[in-house]
Amino acid sequence: MLAFRANCCFSYICLNSNGFIKPTETSTNLSFVLSQCQMGEFKVHRVRFFDYMPSAIRAMAFNSHTERLAVARADGAVEIFHFADNYFQEKVIPGRDRRAIEALCWVGHRLFSAGLDGEVTEYDLENLRARYSIEAYGGPIWAISSNSQGTLLAVCRCHATHRLLVERGVGASKSREVVVWSVAFLSDYTIISGDSVGKVQIWDGLTGTLIRTHLVTKWDVLALSISQVRNTRQGGH
Repeated sequence: MLAFRANCCFSYICLNSNGFIKPTETSTNLSFVLSQCQMGEFKVHRVRFFDYMPSAIRAMAFNSHTERLAVARADGAVEIFHFADNYFQEKVIPGRDRRAIEALCWVGHRLFSAGLDGEVTEYDLENLRARYSIEAYGGPIWAISSNSQGTLLAVCRCHATHRLLVERGVGASKSREVVVWSVAFLSDYTIISGDSVGKVQIWDGLTGTLIRTHLVTKWDVLALSISQVRNTRQGGH
C-alpha cells in the first residue's frame, strides 16, 4: 500500500502482491482500503556482498561549538559524526595511500590532521578532500593542538622538537629516547605536554622555556584534557 499527500490530505493506493497499482482502490479512508486489500506472500532477499570490517580508530577530536566528532581511521580515512543529530555519520573523507593519521585538531570550523609522514593537513569539508599539506620538517608527528584564538598550532614531533617539548631529565633517562604523545595549547600561550617517561611538563610557548615538570606516572602519558575554564588539566596513561 502506498500513501501520498494531495491538497493537504492523505490518499491511499492499494498494491497487489505483484506490485501493480489497482486504480479503483484509491481512497482517503484508510479503514476501507485495508479491508479491500489482500496482501500476498513476498520473498525477502538479504544481500551480503562482503563482510564489513571497520578500520581501527587512531585519533579523535570533538568540536564543542558545532557538536561534531572527527574520527581518524587506520586506513587514513576521516569520518565526521554529528552529535546533535543522533550521532549521524555526516561525512567521510577517503584516506590516502601510505598516510597514517595520529592526531586531529579542530580550529573553529576547520579540521587539521598530522601523522607519521611529518605533514600537517587541512581538510576541505565541503569537497571531502585534503585542502593542502605542509611539511613540519621534523619526523613523525604524534600530537597537535591549537590555541584558543585559532591562530597557532603546536605539534609534537619525535625528533626535531626536543628543545621545546622534551626534557631528557637526569640519570638513566639521559640516554633514553623520549616521545611526546600529547600536547595542549592554552590561551595564554602556555603549552602542556605529556611524554613517554610519565612526565607532564608546562612550557612558555613564546620563549620555548620549561616552567614546571610533574612526574605523574611511571607509564606513558598518552592523553591530556583541559577544563573549560582552563585552570585544571587531566592526564591519561
